[in-house]
Amino acid sequence: MLLNVINSDRVTLCAKLNLMAGVGSIAVNVFLGCVSLSRVAHAAAIAPCDEPFVYEKAAVNVIVLPYSYLPAPGQHFPRTGEKLAALVQADTLYSILKFNSIGVVQLYGRPEDCTPKRVTGKLLSQGAFDWNKPAVSDVGLNTAGRHGLILIWGSIYEEGENIFVQTFLSFRRRDEADPGENVYFKVGQGYLVGGLSSQELSFPPRRITTQDLARIEDKFRSTAILRERADESSPKVMALVGTQTAPMQSWSVLETSGEWIHLEVRQGRHGAPKSGWLHARIDLGALPLNSILPELHYIEGLVGYFRYRILGGGPGIGSAARQAFEKYPLPSEDDPNPLPSAVLKQLLGFLDLLDSHQDHQGMKQAREEFYEAFRLAPFSAEAGNLELITRVALSFVPGGQPIGSRVFTEDMLRVSALDPANSELRRNLAALYRYSERPEVLARVPADERLKSPEQVEKIKDLENAGHDHVYYTTRPPSDWPIGTPIV
Repeated sequence: MLLNVINSDRVTLCAKLNLMAGVGSIAVNVFLGCVSLSRVAHAAAIAPCDEPFVYEKAAVNVIVLPYSYLPAPGQHFPRTGEKLAALVQADTLYSILKFNSIGVVQLYGRPEDCTPKRVTGKLLSQGAFDWNKPAVSDVGLNTAGRHGLILIWGSIYEEGENIFVQTFLSFRRRDEADPGENVYFKVGQGYLVGGLSSQELSFPPRRITTQDLARIEDKFRSTAILRERADESSPKVMALVGTQTAPMQSWSVLETSGEWIHLEVRQGRHGAPKSGWLHARIDLGALPLNSILPELHYIEGLVGYFRYRILGGGPGIGSAARQAFEKYPLPSEDDPNPLPSAVLKQLLGFLDLLDSHQDHQGMKQAREEFYEAFRLAPFSAEAGNLELITRVALSFVPGGQPIGSRVFTEDMLRVSALDPANSELRRNLAALYRYSERPEVLARVPADERLKSPEQVEKIKDLENAGHDHVYYTTRPPSDWPIGTPIV
């Protein structure tokens, strides 16, 4: 497998062969050698699904799998799913050039080799979230396991006379023990923890035509080509596809000009690099690809979020992520699957907290986004929890009117009913109650808003030890991970 390591000065391509021998075996890494390339902030590649890889030091890697496609009788569009994936890769690379430390890899191969579960399993690391190791929470904040991994795949299918494209998305950190994207609010000696409703999303099917299928074929033939100049009529340098003799290509972005990207491409492990221009802004007929598949805007925003949260930077990065998210269409009132839009609102709330350095105004804006997310997904305990802990934490801020223990207990119990096995909610309730019983807080809460039932009080006190705690760091989050305002 060919791994590409990005740092601030150069890209180093290291040939590395992974040898596995059965279940429970030891993985043996055989080092074959490295080749250095010029300094880049973005890179891309084509590789077979049975040898997937990521840009090891990139803050975010986007992996595009083939779209599955079973053509109707009489239609002849061979490998259309792979070709659509190639167009998605080019469009994604173009849209995220505003960020840096990014890798985009298109995979191809047999369907059984290209399942998200199988590919993801080959790309994960270990140890980045082992809080039992003291160094984990104090150093190595930019370790590969904490970098973002986004997988895109989909299907092209027919229902009657209609043809549909449906895209699926998963996102996570590149460690097997990834706890998910979270925010924290420190209350006293404890923490309130809230996460996203889901990190695996299915977008609505998009209707296309047989003419669109033909356009995918035509666009692939004209796009998957490296040209001498930024001109469609310019001579061809090479095809941007994997072949049986050279199944892998690695691209480095040198510069851009309008809708064109100047690339340096290395074919296989030993090929000499070639440079040329790729026309990366994709359209099908009169419409750009991201109008037909608006989830490409969502992916752009997600890349920006990961980049901003992992590496930080100026507010322009968060703003660019927000603008991309806001191009994704709002759901209709009868949307059968509001989850993508609800998670989008939650991510906007996370950006509010990051942008504002977790100040009071940022919390208020985030709470509005979390409220809207829960309105869109009232079935989601995570959405209800995120809205509730932000609302209560805001009330505890000095100068605010604290929400009494009776009120937040009733609200949390309603949210918990959506997911009775969720220990995170129980622990949040216990942390809230402990803080609300502080004398300086009690003095600000009307007596009729306090919890008075002795049975309920004892039950809440016992909650901290109830159930299995799937949150790794309720009492001690690592210094680089939380976002949220401390409530002293």
